Amino acid sequence: MTYDIETLEVAKVKCLKSLLFHTRFFFKDQYNRKFIVGEHHTIICEALERVLKGELKRLIINVAPRYGKTELAVKSLISHGLALNPSAKFIHLSYADNLALDNSESVKDLIQSELYQTVFPEVQIKKDSRAKDKWYTTKNGGVLARSASGQVTGFGAGQVDEELDEFLNAISQEGLDDLDKKLNFGGAIIIDDPVKPDDADSDTLREKVNNRYDSTIKNRVNSRNTPIIVIMQRLHPNDLSGYLQRDNEEDEWEVIELPCIKADGKPLWEFKHTIEELHKLKKANEIVFERQYMQNPMPKHGLMFPLKDLNYFDINNTAGLNDPDFTFVPCDPANEGGDDFAGGVFKLIGDKIFLTDVLYNTDGADSNEIALVEMINSQKPIA
Repeated sequence: MTYDIETLEVAKVKCLKSLLFHTRFFFKDQYNRKFIVGEHHTIICEALERVLKGELKRLIINVAPRYGKTELAVKSLISHGLALNPSAKFIHLSYADNLALDNSESVKDLIQSELYQTVFPEVQIKKDSRAKDKWYTTKNGGVLARSASGQVTGFGAGQVDEELDEFLNAISQEGLDDLDKKLNFGGAIIIDDPVKPDDADSDTLREKVNNRYDSTIKNRVNSRNTPIIVIMQRLHPNDLSGYLQRDNEEDEWEVIELPCIKADGKPLWEFKHTIEELHKLKKANEIVFERQYMQNPMPKHGLMFPLKDLNYFDINNTAGLNDPDFTFVPCDPANEGGDDFAGGVFKLIGDKIFLTDVLYNTDGADSNEIALVEMINSQKPIA
């Protein structure tokens, strides 16, 4: 497709201002078809725009497979980021090297395409950057692509502290518009589906990724303010998304969950799945559907009560819990059996049971007997 000079000049400004426009513009040139925009694409792009402007440093997006997440958050975000700043540095990780490499090559092909080079001629890839897994621009920006469980060394994402200080000072100035803020964007770590669906129930493989995040991945930033983006389908309560929200206290993550059936009962993206098709997917395999399509990561085994039957209380409003119909404290001070459960306080209120306290550790009977006696005395259980 050919464009006149005036159209290309307008397109360049629109591409720089909007990640979603950038995606649609180059997607049509790459694939000779339109990028069909759904409500969730707008939500994702709005969050990523805040990342680009330096307003958001830690972002988790949970969305179903084949819903355009890689196109937006990996391919478009990197090519858009380099158009804003050819010195930007990115680390892209996925569950397998070949997926990360394919995405890296797609970005590289896009940047070297005739249309991109016409619109953004200042973004040039070094002639000696022939590798798929690591390549550089002539402005010392670039991309490193790896498996999330593999080695990530010799490359840092984002701006170094001195550059970042200038950026933060700039965006704090009054009157600076959104594009001016974005032009200083220095890159990010982008983690896309770090766990393979078939491996989600393997404690060893999940923990390998989670441990790799702590030991290596998060340390590959050039500054503590370099953005880290995790975009993935939920696969298990203890997948990387769950782990970061629960156990990673030093970072505050903003989480966007996009279930395929919205709260109003309508489909998230009817272009991809009608409500009837979604119900068929649920009927075929409820656990897979809840995990991958509803972002509700149900474990395959081990639930004493179905998640849909659980009830919750407000910790700030415990009036009913102070006068229960019945209180009982089951105890296992030796906490044997592999679950590390030593005891808990259960209260019956009407037809619902609430767990209000729990002792869960690996300390054994010597320590637990004392703690359980204190728990029982404090609760005055009926039985």
